Amino acid sequence: VGTERHESRRIDNQLRGRSGRLGDPGSSRFYLSMEDELMRRFGGERMGSLMDRLGLEEDMPIEAGIVSKAIESAQTRVEGYNFDTRKHVLQYDEVVNEQRNRIYEQRRRILTEPSLQTSIIDMIGQEVESVVAQFTEGEYHDEWHLGDLTQALRVVFPMPLDFNPDSWKGMGRDQITENAVKMAMEVYAAKEQAVGADLLRTVEKQLMLRAVDMRWIHHLTDLDHLREGIGLRAFAQVDPLVAYKREAFNMYADLMNDIRGDIVKHI
Repeated sequence: VGTERHESRRIDNQLRGRSGRLGDPGSSRFYLSMEDELMRRFGGERMGSLMDRLGLEEDMPIEAGIVSKAIESAQTRVEGYNFDTRKHVLQYDEVVNEQRNRIYEQRRRILTEPSLQTSIIDMIGQEVESVVAQFTEGEYHDEWHLGDLTQALRVVFPMPLDFNPDSWKGMGRDQITENAVKMAMEVYAAKEQAVGADLLRTVEKQLMLRAVDMRWIHHLTDLDHLREGIGLRAFAQVDPLVAYKREAFNMYADLMNDIRGDIVKHI
């Protein structure tokens, strides 16, 4: 399909001839094959059938208003589709960018603050409380798994070897948490006394940065996998973007918990 367009416009002085005169009006001819993806998607087969019925040669250019309108309509529909695609891509990217800004803010705080001891103490308390809550979910004490709780806490910090979980029997969840946090803080204080406060502050920065960076890399990969399959939610009458935002938020919460757990265990 060929269309011709004439144009006469001023050209740059660098393109002028030696006589200083402007160039002659030029013309351009554009060609579009019936097998082009644009035509195959939007009416190429119908136009091809028309050519066969009229007995036109394959290499014969078609210059008709109906053809030009068909091409223009197809281009408009493709541009609209591409616009919607870019719009959704940007909306998905906004979710990732928001989380990225939060992570970068944490990294800047780690790098700029002279001491992170207060943050470490808060993390120790939160991590111990989270572990205790996992093994004391039941309403009644006989549903709690105090032996398993002890083993789980030993992964977080080195509890005394002679500790007996039976000492927690009769205590409430808050009392157990308070007792476990106290033991963890005693271990933390002993660690600081053994290696020195200055060295421990430096090590804390390094461990926090490594935990944030390593977990963030894996988190980005998980977000990519989530995005690849989120479009299937449309079959269940669920907006894929809404589902992506919800699940990405839950994944970010898990990311923060994993970072906290890595930092406390390494400390």
